[in-house]
Amino acid sequence: MAAPITSARTPKRIYSLSNSCCLCSFSFVIKEIGNNGEVCVKKLFKLKLRLTDERKKIVQEVVDIPPSGEGVCVKCFAKCEKVIKYRKEIDDIIRSFGENRRRFLAKSPGSSVMKRGLRSPQSYPAEVVTRVCKIIDEECSEISKRGSGTCLQGKCFKDFTEFSWDSLNKDLIKRCPHTVQILSSIVNIPSMEIQEKPFFHLMVSSAISLHGRNHEMSAIQYVTAFISARGGYTQRSMEVLCKFGLCVHPYTVRNKLKGWEDKLDEELKELKQKILLNELTFLFATSIIRNIPQIAQHLQNVYPQHIQHKHSHYAAMKTKQYPLGLFDTNENKTDEMIRLLKDLTDRYVPLDNDNVADAVFFGGDRLTDERDQCAQVATKDSSTSKGRLEGFISKSEDFHRLMNLMEAIFKLTYSTESAADPCTVHYYRNILGYRNVKGPVKNACRAYKLLYYTIGDAICVAMFRNELGTCSMDVEDELTLPDLSRMSVEQKKEWLNGVCEKLVKKWFFEESDDVFQEIREVLENAHPEENYWTSTLESGRFRCHQCSKEYKRVSSLKAHESEKHKIPLKHSTKKKRETKDEVHCYIMMLFKLVMLHRNFDSAFDMGDGSRCVRSAKYELPIYHKTHKIKYTISSIHTIAMSSGLLNPDQEERFIGNRFVKLQGGVNSNIALDEYKEMINRDTKASCTGHKTKESILRHSKEYPLLVQLTNQLEAASSMGTRKGFHHLPSYCSDVQKVAKDLLEHDIFRQNEYRKLNKKTSWSRQKSILKLYKGPFGHAS
Repeated sequence: MAAPITSARTPKRIYSLSNSCCLCSFSFVIKEIGNNGEVCVKKLFKLKLRLTDERKKIVQEVVDIPPSGEGVCVKCFAKCEKVIKYRKEIDDIIRSFGENRRRFLAKSPGSSVMKRGLRSPQSYPAEVVTRVCKIIDEECSEISKRGSGTCLQGKCFKDFTEFSWDSLNKDLIKRCPHTVQILSSIVNIPSMEIQEKPFFHLMVSSAISLHGRNHEMSAIQYVTAFISARGGYTQRSMEVLCKFGLCVHPYTVRNKLKGWEDKLDEELKELKQKILLNELTFLFATSIIRNIPQIAQHLQNVYPQHIQHKHSHYAAMKTKQYPLGLFDTNENKTDEMIRLLKDLTDRYVPLDNDNVADAVFFGGDRLTDERDQCAQVATKDSSTSKGRLEGFISKSEDFHRLMNLMEAIFKLTYSTESAADPCTVHYYRNILGYRNVKGPVKNACRAYKLLYYTIGDAICVAMFRNELGTCSMDVEDELTLPDLSRMSVEQKKEWLNGVCEKLVKKWFFEESDDVFQEIREVLENAHPEENYWTSTLESGRFRCHQCSKEYKRVSSLKAHESEKHKIPLKHSTKKKRETKDEVHCYIMMLFKLVMLHRNFDSAFDMGDGSRCVRSAKYELPIYHKTHKIKYTISSIHTIAMSSGLLNPDQEERFIGNRFVKLQGGVNSNIALDEYKEMINRDTKASCTGHKTKESILRHSKEYPLLVQLTNQLEAASSMGTRKGFHHLPSYCSDVQKVAKDLLEHDIFRQNEYRKLNKKTSWSRQKSILKLYKGPFGHAS
């Protein structure tokens, strides 16, 4: 066997191409094979830099090749950074040459050329125009900035209703005087104060030019579009004018006008709220005069006692009475009601051949109103208007409406379980000793009214003292007043009305421009979610939208569609309960309710029918919140009849003929149904002389004559008047007592830890928490 031959091998180096520099291809991994076959791997990762995003940008800025993911060597990357550094230095040198050249040119004789051009522009027109264009550009750039406040950028409703060419002219002269001066030289206007045809040409030219620079400068374009739309321009014509820059696009005008639809009623809403503000300010001021002697000694004899209205002259005239007698009718029976209305139609309704010539009003409480309408519905098949009983228009009388409002206020604010709660109505009832305030409101309406008015006046006094910085009732001199003795009568009234109006705005209206805002938002929602679930109501049952199943309740229908048909339901998320001062909210709600009731009460004392009818609008949300459906219907009926449902003559009689005047003077009117209650009271003694119902009915017309003659003889014999309910010597002291208690409890400062007693029912607690903003808030 031959021996093996051994010989030296040639050394080798193997470079890794997968791990090399992306610029010079230097390999960071080298494999060496020696002559004896020994393998050695060298890794030069210290010379490798990982390609981050920042390094990739640097490499690409120097060499326009896509960098690979292997990396770059330290040497190549340093060269790239050096190249970028040299480039920046070159740019700085070039820039310095330009700056030095500009400085040299500024010192050169070129400036004298410009001066000579300004002195003689005809010789150097190009230089003058260039300089002027720069000035104009700076002015137009400044006025065209967004939010510059120029008139041409104002596009809200108020900007257009208060637009005037004079204000536009002053704005342009203030912001771009040189531009206006150049344009005026084109139009050749001798004076900017003469608003003639050239003046308008100048204003419109300026607006169109600035509109071309910034489309936000479009006030004049809107004005032109409004005039064009008003004149009947077609959409195509307005689009052509828009292309020329003379007006905005017709779609833009349409969207703008649609967004202003609520502005149609804005002035009317402000007017109505201002009327209510003036009425409540008057009541607040009279309460202050009655209950603060310091104010009374200066203003009691000069402050007006009557709010002038349309029927003030007639409200001061004594009413003529014509007894009509008594009628034996049970209004709960429709056939007897029909018989009564037919009898009254023959006697008192103007007729023209069995047709009603003019209808008369038939008043009473809500039940009488309802029975009258039922009788008319029962006879609607008759061929004549007389047979259909169309000679009567039913209405709710004011005294019953006043009692209904007191019942709603009672339901919201009164609870016999709140005797331990300070500042509640029942708490003050016990403190003041009003023992006749008990039972239903209808049995003690006057007693309840006196208690609520006492607390209402006390709240007014406490508010007034708190506003003037006096939170104590002990020392009278602490009430800091201006020197009223040096003021004229008008100045005194103006000062008092100013303070009272400020308090009414703060605590009643809560600085709001529309007290019905929340209710209005709900009513203006044309497609509420509830409409989907109630749209399938048939015969008192709700049918499923997907199948033929029917349910009695909406909640059952929702559960069925959610489970069987996978209809998604909107689950109301539980909001975190707000921590409110319940006692403060309760007093503020009580103040608003009492002020509304007192405004209604004083309205028919003054014979102000418009205010009585308008009060129904403020009663409506209160009845709705207290779930008094019949009273709600009565308010809606009253509002409708005073808002265009009747013809003008009937509406005037409906508003004006609501009172009875038994004696001369102002502020002594009574409601028609209240006078009827007084007649019933006065004739009870006379009726006892007749033992049978038939005898009482036969002699019924004699009773008013007996009452009238008796009163006349008592007056002639100097018998004097009977002491009535209004003889209240302790009223002022009760008001002071309640006002002192309110100030001691610091009721006008919020304290979130002050709560009402939890013994009261949850429903009333819930009502108070929902109504702390007042009776006009939406309780969801």
